[in-house]
Amino acid sequence: MSKVALIYSFEESNWFSCVKIVGNLLKSYQKLKNVELKPINFGEKSLDTSLRSVAQEIVDQSVDKIVFLDHKPHPYTLVREIYKLAPELKAEMVFHVYGDFTLHFLKWKDLDNLLIGKKVKFVCASDSEVKLVQKFMEGKNTFVEKLPFPVNKEEFYLKDKPNDIKKELGLKNNDKMLLYTGRLSLQKNIVELVDIFLRAHANKEIPENTYLFFAGEFDSLGFIFGDVYHHLGEYFRAYDRTFEKYPDSLRSKVRLLGKIDNKSLIDFYNVCDGFVSLSTYHDEDYGMSVAEAGSCGAPLLLTEWGGFKSFALSQNCLMVKTSLEDRGPSFDRKMAYEKLVDLANKSYDREEQAHEFGKYASVESVSLRLATYLEKESEEFKGFNSFLYMLGRIEKFRLRKIFFDESKRMMNRLYFEVYDEYATKD
Repeated sequence: MSKVALIYSFEESNWFSCVKIVGNLLKSYQKLKNVELKPINFGEKSLDTSLRSVAQEIVDQSVDKIVFLDHKPHPYTLVREIYKLAPELKAEMVFHVYGDFTLHFLKWKDLDNLLIGKKVKFVCASDSEVKLVQKFMEGKNTFVEKLPFPVNKEEFYLKDKPNDIKKELGLKNNDKMLLYTGRLSLQKNIVELVDIFLRAHANKEIPENTYLFFAGEFDSLGFIFGDVYHHLGEYFRAYDRTFEKYPDSLRSKVRLLGKIDNKSLIDFYNVCDGFVSLSTYHDEDYGMSVAEAGSCGAPLLLTEWGGFKSFALSQNCLMVKTSLEDRGPSFDRKMAYEKLVDLANKSYDREEQAHEFGKYASVESVSLRLATYLEKESEEFKGFNSFLYMLGRIEKFRLRKIFFDESKRMMNRLYFEVYDEYATKD
């Protein structure tokens, strides 16, 4: 029986999607056979008070594998402390990589010398993220593989008789309900989605009784890589201004639900006639809300951006092409309009959708893949390449402006070189 140390923060992250990811990954690990799990607490407080004791606990366990589940703190400081205590440690290091990989080039560079010659694996949540991370590796990159973030089927599944959410929202049973859940943010393209939806209404290309609901809260994140920063409430005002070019009669077709309790989401996903996200968020490595909606059988309308591309599991997933432009990532507006019209006018097989997502992303199916992956022989890590080292040096002096040309006020060649895997490949 192999012994595996699972490293994660016992304190919940501020990012709720990461809380769910870590919790569901734990469930997948707990289903492994012939594996003894050793949970180890490594949180922000560990960096100040107990880093050495955490490292000592790991070394004393004499584990075969050390698995970093969480997205923060970054593994560098703990790995450094582990090898200080046990320079000849033979345990394999496994890193679950999140979308913030490109925010920490400097820390990954610092980790490099500690890992060279060691047995190392990197686990990414989508095909696009695998290709992005591989850009920074020396060697054949066979130690970078995909493992979807799991969905708990006890929380998200296709119900036989879902609750009557439409009635609670003041809709009739035959009304069409399109849904977006998550942050209402610039790079999620909320304003563009509202404009496309209302234009389709104005052109009478979707049924008159079609509504678009947003579950989530507005933020002020902007687009840091593109040097776009928002004041509090600025993006909501941009959203509100979208309605000005449409008649008042259409304003009621778009509704804000605010933040919805996670336990209620299953009913919204089961009842909605389609889940829509036109996100081109620069670190969209996966999409937990998408995976959960698909697991409930909801038809999907998504951009072919980042991790979303891996959700094209059936004909019930409608995809919109994306591209990299001078101002950042973009999507095909004409195609998005056409696909939204299709979503609102056609019927889709919810049972097939739920089945495909169950095979792809359930805790159980991910656990089976995880067992195969962990048993696979790991090669010696040859290090990060000069491309990552260069970006780490730039990050050290320019912080978040690695990918931005201030003189031209547009994205630079490095942005295109790193993120081309996230856009549509023709």
